[in-house]
Amino acid sequence: QFGSHPAPFITRRVLSWRRVPRQTWRAERRTPRMPPAAVYLVAAMIVATAAGKPRQCVDCVVKLGGSAATIKARFETLNEDALSQTAEMLAIARKADPGLKVVVVHGAGSFGHHQAKAYAIQSGAEAHPEGALGFAKTRSSVTRLNGLVVKALVDAGVPAVGISPFPSWMTDQGHLAVDAMDPVANALDAGLVPVLHGDAVLDAAQGWAILSGDDIIVRAAEALAPRRAIFLMDVAGVHDRPPDEQGAVLIRRIDVDADGHAYLPRTSVATHDVTGGLRRKLDSAFKLAAAGVPTYLVQVGSESAREAISGELPSIG
Repeated sequence: QFGSHPAPFITRRVLSWRRVPRQTWRAERRTPRMPPAAVYLVAAMIVATAAGKPRQCVDCVVKLGGSAATIKARFETLNEDALSQTAEMLAIARKADPGLKVVVVHGAGSFGHHQAKAYAIQSGAEAHPEGALGFAKTRSSVTRLNGLVVKALVDAGVPAVGISPFPSWMTDQGHLAVDAMDPVANALDAGLVPVLHGDAVLDAAQGWAILSGDDIIVRAAEALAPRRAIFLMDVAGVHDRPPDEQGAVLIRRIDVDADGHAYLPRTSVATHDVTGGLRRKLDSAFKLAAAGVPTYLVQVGSESAREAISGELPSIG
């Protein structure tokens, strides 16, 4: 999967490669059709470029979005169907390949966000007079969700173990500064499936902050060199406008060059991304693709999700 040459067959399009100015590589299409199921983020050079030598190569890292794992409009409410479907898909994939190495990272969704917002956790320790209590409430909520995700996986036959970023991971002014990937690698070595999550963590500059699951999955990919990355979303992928609007069109492919620059259609999803959540998810996906990790954004519970988890190219939504 990784090497010094581009890999031209990572999608069903046939790609050709040529030099372009500023020493970047770009892919050109020869065939016009792509499966409508997922958004594919394809690195222009399929080369692992993470700093330092990766500890090991895992098969995939899976980001279970908070909007997919929970019902965000309902306080601390699981999306039980989506969670059980994902657990079953992972169990089937591991049964077919007992040596399959997977890392799962999930967002918080309707768990933790309410507490984090009420106590302004992202803004640091001085932002609220009862910030310490708010920090504890936020962590109580997100770790409860982590336990529920782990339980669903274990009930499906997946040897999942929860690993919380706090207290080992830290930020500095809200940006990841210290990570702890050794416990994750050790769990993988033992044949386990580590399950990490977005968390409230200590911050060197402001006391504490929120560490998102999207930031965690990028660091995990840098350390573990996955063969693929999968973002499980509550919609079929990225659209040119909110997907519930009439005329919304699925962006079926996004090319990313080795510098992390994405070639998006003229109408970008960024224009309607009010909360910044989708923008952050795309930024993380772009980083993964630029580092040589084939990256798929698919709908949770869909046939596309099953195929991506099993190592197949997603074909339908």
